[in-house]
Amino acid sequence: MKDFLGQARVPDQESLSHYFVMALFALGQGKNIFHKAALEQRERLQAFLKEVHAIDEFYEPIGGLVGYHVAFLQLLASKKTPCVPSEKYERAPGFEFFSEDRESWSFIRAALQALPQSIEIYPVGGAADRLNLFSKEGEPLPAAFLEFCGRMLLERLFDDLQAKEYLYYKLFQLQVTVPLVLMTSEEKENHSLMRAAFERLGWFDRPAESIYLIKQPLVPMIDEKGLWVMSSPLALLKKPGGHGVLWRLMEQEGLFDLFLKQGFNHALIRQINNPLAGVDGGLLKVVGVGVKTAKSFGFASCERPLSMHEGLIVLAVDQEKRRFGITNIEYTDFYEKGVQDEPLEPGSPYSIFPANTNSLYLNLAAGKEAVQREPFPPFILNMKHEAEYCSDKGKIEERHIGRMESTMQNIADAFKESGVNKKPRREELSTFITYSPRHKTISPIKRLLSAESPPSQAHETPESALYDLMKGQRELLTKCGVAFSPLQEKEVFFKEGPPFFLRFHPALGPFYAVIAEKFCGGSLALGASLELWIAELFLHNLQLQGALSIDAEQPLGQREGGRLCYSEKAGRCFLKNVVVENRGLMKETSLEAVWKNQLKYEESLSIYLEGESELVGEDLVIKGSRRFHVPHGHRLTLWMEKGVLQEKLERLVEPFFWWRYFFDGEDKISLELKRGSS
Repeated sequence: MKDFLGQARVPDQESLSHYFVMALFALGQGKNIFHKAALEQRERLQAFLKEVHAIDEFYEPIGGLVGYHVAFLQLLASKKTPCVPSEKYERAPGFEFFSEDRESWSFIRAALQALPQSIEIYPVGGAADRLNLFSKEGEPLPAAFLEFCGRMLLERLFDDLQAKEYLYYKLFQLQVTVPLVLMTSEEKENHSLMRAAFERLGWFDRPAESIYLIKQPLVPMIDEKGLWVMSSPLALLKKPGGHGVLWRLMEQEGLFDLFLKQGFNHALIRQINNPLAGVDGGLLKVVGVGVKTAKSFGFASCERPLSMHEGLIVLAVDQEKRRFGITNIEYTDFYEKGVQDEPLEPGSPYSIFPANTNSLYLNLAAGKEAVQREPFPPFILNMKHEAEYCSDKGKIEERHIGRMESTMQNIADAFKESGVNKKPRREELSTFITYSPRHKTISPIKRLLSAESPPSQAHETPESALYDLMKGQRELLTKCGVAFSPLQEKEVFFKEGPPFFLRFHPALGPFYAVIAEKFCGGSLALGASLELWIAELFLHNLQLQGALSIDAEQPLGQREGGRLCYSEKAGRCFLKNVVVENRGLMKETSLEAVWKNQLKYEESLSIYLEGESELVGEDLVIKGSRRFHVPHGHRLTLWMEKGVLQEKLERLVEPFFWWRYFFDGEDKISLELKRGSS
C-alpha cells in the first residue's frame, strides 16, 4: 500500500480497514456495498475487508484497489468511444514447419539438448462452465478433469512431457525431470481439487518438490455503471483475472529467481484445453527456435479461419511511438484496434493473420526483466456475463457485468523493438512466431456440442478436437505405410463416426517419423480399434480387422520410491506379420462414446505386459477374443504350428530387442533395431 505521495508504508490492521472503507466510498461504492442490509451482518465485514486487502496488494504496481478500479473505468470508456490506433498490422515473418527439413530437425535437437535447462508452465484454472463437468457427487469440476479419448486433459499434459523426457533418455542415456509450474484458481475449488488429484495420482510419479502450484487471484466483477457486484451482502462476486496474472505471480512467489539460480533458462507455456498441442512433437520445435536463435519470447501459430473467435498474431508497427514487434490481439479487441479480418489471399477461408494458440516460449531471464518493467500485460475488458447480484437495497437484480483481464501472451509487448522498421526480418526481432498445420497445433475444447448444432458450428468441442486429432493420425498412418479406410469429410464423420480408432502413448514417438520406424506396413480395416500404450514396440505388417490393445504397465521404465525412472526395464512387444481378426467394437458406437472412451467390444485381442516383460510373435493368425497377460520378468513367445497358435512362457534373461536412438548427420532422430542373443 502507498500513501498519496507514493511513499510505501506499513499500516496496522485498523488503519487498513479504515483506508479500504474510505477508498470504496471515494470510488462511489459506499451505498452499493455498505448499505443497511450489509452492515447488519457485521461478522462478514472483516472477511470482506480481507478480500479487498488481497486485491489491493496484488494490484499494487498499478495503484492497488483504486488503480484497478480506475483502469476498469478507462477500459469501459474506451469500449464506448474507441480511439484510432497508431499501430498498423502486418503478417509477421516466422519459422515454417510444414515439412521435415534439416532446419526443423535442428530446432528439435536444440530443444532436446536444452531440456535439462527448461521448465514448463500450465495454466490449469479454467472454469469451463460450458463443459457442464461434474463429479460423481454432483460437484462442478474445472476443465482439467475432462476426459478426452481415455485421459484427463491434465493427464495428457503429463503424457506429452514424459514423452519428451523419455526421448531425452533414449538419445542421451540420462534422466531429466522438468520442473512444472501450474497456475490454479479458486474457481470451482480448482486449487484444492488439483492438489488432491496430484496426491491421489502420486504426483504423476514425479518428485512433489518439482511441481509448483500457484493460485490465480480472483477479481471483482463490476457492472456497466462501474458498481462492484455483490453475490450477497459483503460478499464480492469474483472471477479469475485472466492468465496474464501468471507473470506477476511468478515474480511475487520468487519463481523467476529460483529457477534462474538453479540454471533453468527456458520455459514452455501451454493451455490445458488444447490436447493437440503436443502432436508430432510440435512444441519442441517452438522451444528449439527460442533456444537456438536466442529469442526472448515466441508464439506457436497456425492458420486461423476467417471470423473465428480466436486471438491472432500480428507484426505491430507504431510509427508515432517508433516501436515494432510481434504481439497478440484478442478477438474482443478487433474493433477497438481497427483489425480487418481479411483473407490470406482472395477466396481463401483463412485470415491473413494466424491464430494465437497459447503455446508459448519464454526466456526466463528476459521474462523476469519484462515483469519488473511491466508487471501486467495490457488489460482487456470482458463484459460477457449476465448475473444476479445484491444491490444497495439488498435485493437480487440482474446486470450486465464483467471483469478486467490480463492475457499472458501479451507479455510480448514488453519485448517490442525501438525504432521504425516496417518489414523486419525474423532475425531482427526478439520475439518470434512459428507456423504449423492447424490440425497439429490447436483444437481447443471449451464447450459441449449441442444436439442441434451442425458440424460447421462444432469448433471448440470434443467432437471437433477428435476430428482434428484423426486428421493427424491419417497423416501418421500414411507415413507408416499402413492402409486404412479414408477419413470422411466433417459432416459425414459427425454422422457416421470415425473409420478407425487409434490411441497411443506419446512416448511411442512423439514424432511421427519415430513412430513410423516402430509401426509400419499392414492395414486397419473399417472400424478397427488399435490401442498402443507402450513405447518399446516393433509392430510390422499388422493386418487388423477388429480390436487390438497392447498395454504396458511400465511403458517407460520402473518406479522407484514413487518416482518414474526412465530405463530399458519396460514392457516390450515384438509382432511381425500378424493377422488379427475379431468382431471388435460394437456397432453403432457414437462419436460421444469415442471421445469419452466409453467403448464396448464384442470381441478383442488384449495384450497386457506386467512390469518388465515381453511378448514376441511372428507369422501369426489370431482370431476371436483372446487375452495375453505376461507376468513381470517373463517373455511370452507365440508361434503357429499346423494352423494352431502356440505359446511359451519363460523367464526373461535379456531383452529380445530394443531400439537405439541417435541423431543422424542431418540432425534427424533415427532408430536402429538391436536384437538380444536369446
